[in-house]
Amino acid sequence: MRENTDTEKCEICSSSGMVRGRSHYECDGCGTELFPIEADSGFVPESFSYTMPTTSNRNSLGSDIEWSKDPSLDRFRRSHDRVTSAKPLFIDIVISEITRSCGKNRISAAAADLIIKVNSEISISRLRRKMHGTSGLSPSDSKSYRTKVYAAAALHIKRSDGQINTAHRVSTEWGINHFDLVGAIRMMNRVLKGIRPSGEEDPTTARIRQLNSESESIRQYLYQIFQAPEAVHISETQIRILRDSGEPFYHGDVWVNGRFTNETPDKAAFVSVVEAMAEIGHPFARVQELYSIHPVRGLQTRVSRSRGLFSGRELE
Repeated sequence: MRENTDTEKCEICSSSGMVRGRSHYECDGCGTELFPIEADSGFVPESFSYTMPTTSNRNSLGSDIEWSKDPSLDRFRRSHDRVTSAKPLFIDIVISEITRSCGKNRISAAAADLIIKVNSEISISRLRRKMHGTSGLSPSDSKSYRTKVYAAAALHIKRSDGQINTAHRVSTEWGINHFDLVGAIRMMNRVLKGIRPSGEEDPTTARIRQLNSESESIRQYLYQIFQAPEAVHISETQIRILRDSGEPFYHGDVWVNGRFTNETPDKAAFVSVVEAMAEIGHPFARVQELYSIHPVRGLQTRVSRSRGLFSGRELE
């Protein structure tokens, strides 16, 4: 059941909506666990608010044989179970990785739907069996890694579409190789380009939407480090830096070729926040703290090199 509350808001995306999970109430926006569900002696399990997309598991074979006291029949039952056991499809494992990291909510449902659309055009289980991150892994661990790569790629694609989720944190925690992730994203975008309707949004409007989404996401992380007024100050300074550099942030802004033009929206937003923190006078330690909770992929070296902007203020 979806609920609204005026007292409990998600610290990640500020959504006031929540859904009841297995053990916690979860944010309706990004799937973050909010607070535990109180024990209820008369509790009856309820179905989740979101019905996840499913696939037809063609690997389920045969019928079931009930347990018998007869030892010979029971041996036959066990042998039958081994032969006819249901083996989850590769795509089902990918979807399970998404739900395990995000919970069952609209975030994971959208990512799962994307995976199913891509797989309907090209079987992802047969693509790139050998990846950078699978070197030295056993066949089972290699398969597990590959499912995580495609799960992370789906979350990153949805994030680039404007959805606020934990794609960066998930791919970092899973240890996904950067080249594997980029390759999976490119492949999936290539497939989606052929099946998505075109001409719905011009590039400038899309850039505005993406920069706003990424900047709002970072602002929520800033609230975990700074008091609200200071977080807003940093955010407003960041927006000015983006606009001064030719980036469109508000409708009506003209997108001018500048130093952020070739940056993806998530990188442009984060780098401009780092510059805003340096301009205001915050120590580099705050940047490190922000990157630890919001690790934008591909920026680790650049964030480290930005230390020079904070000369003399590293430990303040």
